[in-house]
Amino acid sequence: MVALGAGVALGLAPAAFAQAHSPAAIGSPAAADPSAPLPGAGERNPEPETGPSPAPPRDQEPGPSGPSDKPSDKPSDKPSEEPSGKPSEDPPGTPSEEPSGPPSQEPGPETAEPRIPDVTLSPEPLVSASPSTDPSAPSIGDVEVGPVRVEGFAKVTIKVRVRSAEPVTSVSASVDPWRVPLVRVSGNARDGVYVQEWGVGAGSGTREFPVTVTARTAKGSVSRPGPTITSVPGVPGAPEIEGAGAAPQILRAPGSATLRARVKGMGGRGVTKVAATLISEAAPPRHVTLSRVSGHAWNGLYEAKAHFGTVSGKTGYRLVFEATDSAGRVAAEAGTPFTVVPTPRYDITSVSGPGYVSLGKGGATVRIEATVKNGPRRVLLTQGRASAPFSHFGGDRYRIEIGLRPTMDAGRQTFKVEALNASGKAEDTRAVSFYVKRAVFFGGFDAGPEPVRKGGAITVSGTLYGLNAAGTASPGLAGHKVDILVKKAGSTTYTKVATVTTDARGRFAKGFTAAYDAHWKAVFAGTAKYAQMGTRADHVDVR
Repeated sequence: MVALGAGVALGLAPAAFAQAHSPAAIGSPAAADPSAPLPGAGERNPEPETGPSPAPPRDQEPGPSGPSDKPSDKPSDKPSEEPSGKPSEDPPGTPSEEPSGPPSQEPGPETAEPRIPDVTLSPEPLVSASPSTDPSAPSIGDVEVGPVRVEGFAKVTIKVRVRSAEPVTSVSASVDPWRVPLVRVSGNARDGVYVQEWGVGAGSGTREFPVTVTARTAKGSVSRPGPTITSVPGVPGAPEIEGAGAAPQILRAPGSATLRARVKGMGGRGVTKVAATLISEAAPPRHVTLSRVSGHAWNGLYEAKAHFGTVSGKTGYRLVFEATDSAGRVAAEAGTPFTVVPTPRYDITSVSGPGYVSLGKGGATVRIEATVKNGPRRVLLTQGRASAPFSHFGGDRYRIEIGLRPTMDAGRQTFKVEALNASGKAEDTRAVSFYVKRAVFFGGFDAGPEPVRKGGAITVSGTLYGLNAAGTASPGLAGHKVDILVKKAGSTTYTKVATVTTDARGRFAKGFTAAYDAHWKAVFAGTAKYAQMGTRADHVDVR
């Protein structure tokens, strides 16, 4: 019983990535530059003609040094040429044919091994998962992937622009065996840029990962193949990442998760940078740089805090950690996934307490109960600066008993019930009130004489006392009404037969004619300041 108061970030997209997007701090989405053009977005790449060339006019035949006047039916292996600038013979308004691509050229002598670019644009034309001529079908621009060659396990970035007459509901990339959800970072549902980062790698050996992007609307879906990611064995001497993950694995937001990994460097000046990327379906990739908290550059423990504000639903996060050493060698490792869930709201659905409390010489004890949804760890009863915790006694139910001192002011007392979240902030508050009254008691109560002859006189008398503000008995409560009740022998109920007023010393008396055996009581109904009280029953034998 408690007495209250006086009364109671990871690496960015590679540098060669055609449309770079800036890393964002944890809690704020990374955004691609909406003004940056995407090459060939939503367009088909022209392809060179591969069929046979048209035959020359019958009045011409190629000769050793030029055309001959001799007609020939033999088709020519050389395409006919027209002077540039020759006007079209098509009538105005006739659509012109798609121009052919540049003529093929013989490759020159190989002088060096060709460099695999960091970003490759898919040359394949748009392919519909469900062939349709519907003009509202989405148009997927060039699929950008970087890098397309990874060593061991590494992070890659996928980026695409999607246009559609109908709002796009989702965009995803198939990177065997994963389905990677892309997140819109700029634009809108009819014309937007979608980005995602993912960890890809085969561990040992060489493996290829084809990439295909699919855009969906309410009317269907369209897919477009992109570049193929090639994973080759890792670089010897690259840093080693161990124990990568986040704690806790289930985080109630708002709150912070600790990202942690041990990294070992093999030479030089050791490890120079450790970063992590957080990947989810609900937001663009998030990046954070880890700091070394123990050890040294060749074997150290790295940590960082990732803060999450209020979330509306459950969100899963994949983690990719990257470590760079002084020689520029980069290693990556998948971290243990974790989940962010919204902290349940703590709603106080009910509060119950007494209507009034009677203060006796030792004060009083008050019990208050509350029902709070989702069972928070802390529920408080407060009044001013004073507070006391409730006890949890099962389910959503909480209870507290508080002690009131005998000197507490009489009258209405109001307290607050507060349900606190993990941050110590009150999520819901409910008021509870009751009246504090001073106790009263009767002294010298008597009904007599007893026994008495039938028809004789009976007097009911006593004195009414009350506790004062100091918690001691007053000399007597003057001017207060007292009811006299009687219960006839054989009856189960009392009947009020008179009301009397106490004198200056709190005394009262009332005479009656004896008619039958009965029990007599005096009752004080109470006031705003004093509690109600009744006497014990006094039996009178009438003969």
